[in-house]
Amino acid sequence: MKKIIFLMFIVALVSNSCLLKRGEDKEPTQKGKKIFDSWMLCSNQMVEKGVRTAFKFNTWLKADSAGRIEAENCWFPYMRIRPQGNGVYHLYDGANLAYVIETGEIPLEDEQSSWAITLCTSATQVTDLAGDGKIQLSYAGNNVWHISSDTSWTLNSLQPDMFLSLPNGIRTDINKGDYELWGTGKYLFFSDKYDDSRIILDFQIVENIKQTMFLGGSRDRRNWTAGVLKMTAHQGADSFEVEAHFLDNNQVQIFYGNHNHVYNVN
Repeated sequence: MKKIIFLMFIVALVSNSCLLKRGEDKEPTQKGKKIFDSWMLCSNQMVEKGVRTAFKFNTWLKADSAGRIEAENCWFPYMRIRPQGNGVYHLYDGANLAYVIETGEIPLEDEQSSWAITLCTSATQVTDLAGDGKIQLSYAGNNVWHISSDTSWTLNSLQPDMFLSLPNGIRTDINKGDYELWGTGKYLFFSDKYDDSRIILDFQIVENIKQTMFLGGSRDRRNWTAGVLKMTAHQGADSFEVEAHFLDNNQVQIFYGNHNHVYNVN
């Protein structure tokens, strides 16, 4: 089965399929903002749906019986956790399989930990595309985790080589948690179903992206505070350079061509 790592990213690119072909928009940085939005959707899928779900599940995995009930009520109030043996767990959203988490029964803070998190179609809330997305999460020491993928270099794939740091470790309370993200990666996709031209998006986080999470079960809020991201979208012989500077209060400054503009980050 063809693996599709982050389906929301593909939907964004389908809806913006002509972004690399249109003329200049009224706002001269709008094309760069659309490329940034596509990166944001996919990266949020990776961090919010994948990595942070793993951190929450880690709290459940380490707890005793009473602690597991508390963790389920807090982090997974609408899901059912079903062990499959050998450290593999299925998380169901109603009747739908939402996640497959392979833990090896080793907590994420252990230097031997290497988890695989599969985001099934129901977890990404995309119903018109088939396929699941899988990421690898391994501990690199000092509250840093390496994020990668075993997906082959095929259509609609993500290949991240990224690191995520939790300066205060994995939090077990419903308070707030900060994290930093850095690394590189690329995506490959078609511009739309009627066009055989492939688009490759390369990215590099040149200054750590920082975010504060205000945790509260399914109603988490986030505040981007710093970081610089460079992106290059390639389509045929054409390339488009975009640079994004994360500002405080959920704003980002987009540099595209000789122009720049400050946008709110949703």
